[in-house]
Amino acid sequence: MQKITFIGLGKMGTAMATKLLQAGFSLTVYNRTREKAVSLEKLGAKIADSLEAAVSDADIVFTSLIDDAALLSISNAILPHLRLGAIHVSTSTILPKTANTLEQCHQEKNCIYIASPILGIPKAVLSSTATTICSGNQNAAEKIKHFLDSFSAQVINLGDQVAHANVLKICLNYTVITAIELISELYVFAEKSGLDTVVVQETLHHVYAHPAVKNYIDKIHARDFDHVNFSMKGGNKDIHLFQEAFIDVGVTPDIANILREKFTQALTMGMDEKDWSAVSDIVRNRSGLN
Repeated sequence: MQKITFIGLGKMGTAMATKLLQAGFSLTVYNRTREKAVSLEKLGAKIADSLEAAVSDADIVFTSLIDDAALLSISNAILPHLRLGAIHVSTSTILPKTANTLEQCHQEKNCIYIASPILGIPKAVLSSTATTICSGNQNAAEKIKHFLDSFSAQVINLGDQVAHANVLKICLNYTVITAIELISELYVFAEKSGLDTVVVQETLHHVYAHPAVKNYIDKIHARDFDHVNFSMKGGNKDIHLFQEAFIDVGVTPDIANILREKFTQALTMGMDEKDWSAVSDIVRNRSGLN
């Protein structure tokens, strides 16, 4: 039986460790604050008194840590004590370049680093409805999949480029936070305009599930801007309209302010009759892509 250790028992770490124990896996846990491990001990986990004791005999080490600095610090601390061929599975959301650095450090110690960030909150982990993204050494990824399955509805394997899991996780998290900003602006605009925000809430549920959203995801992916749903010229008109409507009721249209500059650039580049989603080419242009 493989020996598993879990390091980092915040809300997410505790949820994942709980699911591993409930799935019947033997688990050693370690957290700087020992009290956070007590609930897991009641489920059958063994609490290690030190990092060295936690990892020295482990085949697989899971970590759930807050940021790049914490993960690098813990990795540096455990690497001298990992057995040859041990697999370190990081569930943290970190920079892609940090993942590449960690993979190299583990290879130098004849160990394996796997990136495996989680899309979902602790509640999703506990209900096994989270999505786990995985990348790195494919032999190791196959060995850990049944552990990931214990708390995931879906495991997305992106192949052997270890940083790719973190790239996708950043894409997904950025999607969420920008949607939060957009939805916040919409609620405030509606409220200050005297519109019941329940109407906005109900309508947004419809919009975010609408095929039009999927259409633009696919349109931008294919860069299909000559089949025009709504022109850049029309989009530019609407950006100005959004700004004026918001300002009229005392709301700052931050997203529209960013987009106005990009639409202006698109028009100066002769993109008047392209679909308005071609504004994505301004992002490409500013990033040095053709």
